[in-house]
Amino acid sequence: MTIAELYSGDVKQKIGQTATVDGYFCNRSGVGPMLVSDPQLLYLRQPLKNDSFVLLDSGAFGHIEPMARYHVKATVQASQVPWASL
Repeated sequence: MTIAELYSGDVKQKIGQTATVDGYFCNRSGVGPMLVSDPQLLYLRQPLKNDSFVLLDSGAFGHIEPMARYHVKATVQASQVPWASL
């Protein structure tokens, strides 16, 4: 599913479920690892909209190629980051 599809509908009902999300991997300083729907969004000087990125658990990855496209299968969790709530 796309990141926007993950955020569609009643998002809170998806918490605890397993989902496979498609996006581009990046590891932003001060934020941590995430998938973004479009790598070009990282070059804009504005905050990312919630439905354009997903934060990832930093301990779940070994070597990953930055800005490569990935399909990540994981359990959906509520974010502990106030500006990135799910």
